[in-house]
Amino acid sequence: RWTDPEILAQARRDLAANSADFYFLYLSEMDGFLHHHCMDDLAIEEKLRWYGGQLRNLFEFARTLDPSAQMTVFSDHGMTPVERRHDLFGEIEPLGFRMPQDYLVVYDSTMARFWFFSERARTDISQVLARSECGQILGDSELERLGLHFPDRRFGEVIFLLKPGWLIARSGFENPRWLPTGMHGYHPDDRYSDACFLSSCEPQGQVRTIIDVYNCMYQSAFHK
Repeated sequence: RWTDPEILAQARRDLAANSADFYFLYLSEMDGFLHHHCMDDLAIEEKLRWYGGQLRNLFEFARTLDPSAQMTVFSDHGMTPVERRHDLFGEIEPLGFRMPQDYLVVYDSTMARFWFFSERARTDISQVLARSECGQILGDSELERLGLHFPDRRFGEVIFLLKPGWLIARSGFENPRWLPTGMHGYHPDDRYSDACFLSSCEPQGQVRTIIDVYNCMYQSAFHK
C-alpha cells in the first residue's frame, strides 16, 4: 500500500527504533517504470541513480547503528524490449472448441497454458501452436531442464512460450489499452532476462537463479 519512497522512509524509522534484526524491502516501482521506459537509457540511468542514492543512504544509516550491518540488493528478472504483438487468441478461437467442455487456456503476456478435455482439441490446438511464428511449445525435456516439469501438469498440459520481444496481443493479464515497451517472462536464455544480485558480503552459497536468493535470506535472518 506504500510507494517506494514511503517504504524507504519507513525502513529508516524501523531501523532507528531497532524493531527487527532482518528487513526485507520490496520495491516494485522500478518494474512498472521499465515496462514503459525500456528503451530510454537516460531515464533509466536517472532512475537507477535515485535508487542507488536512496539505498546507499539507508545502508550508511544502518551501519551507524550497527557497524556489522549488511545489505543485499537483488531483482527477480530483467526487461526485454517489446518488438511485436501477436493475436494468439485469434488463431485458437476460430477452431470452434468450447471452454470448459473441450479445453481451458490461460493467456499471459508471454505464454499460453492449455488443459484439454477433448483429444481432438488437444491435436488441433497443438498443431496451430506448432505452426505459429511467435513462439514454441515447451517439450518435457525443456520443462525438466527449467525445473517446470510437474507430473500432474498443474501449470498446463501444453505450455506455449513466446519468443523474446513478442507479446500476446489479447490476454487475461493485460488491459487492452496497456501498451508496454518492455516485458519479462521469456525464456531464461534471453539476454534481457538476467537479474542482478549485489551484496556487501559474500553469499554462503552459489547464486544462479531467483530460487537461490531464498537461502541467502534464510541465512541472513536465522544464522547470524
